Formats: sequence, C-alpha cells, structure tokens
Amino acid sequence: MKRFCLLAGGALAMMSTSAVVAQPQTSTVRDNGFSYDYLQAGYENRDWDGGWETDGIDFRLSHALDEHLFVRGGLQFFDGDVDVPAWARRWADDDVDGWELSAGLGFHTPLKPGLDLVLTGDVVHIDADVDDETGFALSGGVRHETTADLELNGGVFVQDVGESEVGLFGGALFHATQKVDLGAELRFGDDLTQFGVFGRYNF
Repeated sequence: MKRFCLLAGGALAMMSTSAVVAQPQTSTVRDNGFSYDYLQAGYENRDWDGGWETDGIDFRLSHALDEHLFVRGGLQFFDGDVDVPAWARRWADDDVDGWELSAGLGFHTPLKPGLDLVLTGDVVHIDADVDDETGFALSGGVRHETTADLELNGGVFVQDVGESEVGLFGGALFHATQKVDLGAELRFGDDLTQFGVFGRYNF
C-alpha cells in the first residue's frame, strides 16, 4: 500500500510539474472556453474481473471557482451481482446494491489553443450491501476541442476505494446545443472495465 501511494503521489507531482513548465510557453492562451460549470446525469456500468458487476444511475456537478480551479461532486445509485460460488449461494446473497458519494477539486490550464491539461482529486465513499469503503481517486489528462461540435479527452487514473486500480480513460463529448452536451466515457484498469453515457447541462 505504501508503494502504491508513493506511485500515485509521484504521478500527480509529475503532471503538476508539466503544467507549471508548460504554462510560460502557452501564456498567450488564457482560456480555451471549455465549460467547467455543469450538471450531468447518466448511466454507468462497472465490471471487476473475478469480482462483481454493477449498473448505476450517475449524477455529477462541477463548478468553476476561478480561471483554473473547480470543485466537483458525484452521486451514484447502483445495483449488480457478486460472483458467489455455487456451493455458497445457500448462505450468501449474490445481489448487491448501494450508493457512492464523491467530492473533490480540479485544476485546468491551457497547453495550447483547443487543448487543456486537467488534473482532479476526489474523496470517494461507497456504501454497499457487501461492504462500506472510503478512499481516493486521482486523474490527469487532456481535454481537446477536436471540432466545433466534438471534444475528446483522455489520460490516466489512480484510485484506491476498496481495491487499488491504475489505468487509462478516454471519452467524447458532443455539443448538441449551446447548453446541452451528450457524452460517453471508457475506463480500463487492472481489474476494472467501466463504460458510461450521459447528458450534460452547462450553466
């Protein structure tokens, strides 16, 4: 666990250093116009290898504090199945449901026109039938204005909520109207495969 935490801290420190180094070279770009003020709702599926699979309704909120910092929060209600050996099903329930609550802080800065570096850190609590866990989630990546109507994003994440996961994420955001976006996101970790679709209202 100690080595894992050092790895997570080192990765975040390296990404922060990259942002500081890149800033003087891109000082002419003050704002790429990405929205960090939004309310989001969607569906999410999570599958842990050899563990359990859940489907959930996911709600997220983000609010910009200034030109670089934003606060964020999330709430999810989920239901799923736990892998229980056949011989144990008489005593153990293979159904699991619960909720997840997260809150954290994010940082973004332009790297060049149409490209933002985005770093986030969250405290996460999961309350489920099988167990209750509190941990953290860190991510670092980029947000890119690919076309006038399409954004792509991707990067790396580290999380330790019950089980430790290190992996990659990627997503797409389609601007349906000036205020409404439609999106999808994928995450691939050591044991976790996660997929979600959502609608977002920018305010």
